[in-house]
Amino acid sequence: GLRICTVSEGSLVVYGDYAGWRDDTARDDLKRLRDLTVNDQQLFPTAMLTEIKPVRDPASIGEDELLWVRVQYPDVRVLYTLEVAIWSDFESGTLTADQRRREAVRHARMLRQQGFPAFHHHDEVRNMSMVTIGVFDHSAIDASSGLKSAKIERLMLDFPQRMVNGEPLMTLYDPQDPSKGGRAQPPRLVEVPKL
Repeated sequence: GLRICTVSEGSLVVYGDYAGWRDDTARDDLKRLRDLTVNDQQLFPTAMLTEIKPVRDPASIGEDELLWVRVQYPDVRVLYTLEVAIWSDFESGTLTADQRRREAVRHARMLRQQGFPAFHHHDEVRNMSMVTIGVFDHSAIDASSGLKSAKIERLMLDFPQRMVNGEPLMTLYDPQDPSKGGRAQPPRLVEVPKL
């Protein structure tokens, strides 16, 4: 059952195919692989569960997908974007994967129609879809002070709140007493995911 799998970072020796992190078969196989010895030497002492993200053909990535940025700038190591909205059901079962993907795509397209360089990205591992705006290099954040560039600060004037499922994400003043209210979280700068 061992095989070689090529990913964007290189190659892996992998075993099995499981329904998820909590799959009992995966846990059993992991223990068996860690215990596997030849001449009293463990073959795979650091075996771990992992999710393999298949390498996407760059030609299959649309201009409104965040990964398109990596296709356009393959040699730039650090790229940032401003995350303004996310969709997820947070394991509540109220929002299907298709619904969250559709909402993110719809929102990104609406922002593009308004003239903003918006992108959508679907993180299937975290069951989350996000919408971001803009593309920034290493100068987006001052390394010594941690302050955002003036360009990002101006963009945040147009997007003062980070939205979750269409509602502002609030930080409570007192998590023990929600009646004291809170303030909306600002958007956050995130790194553009690798291909």
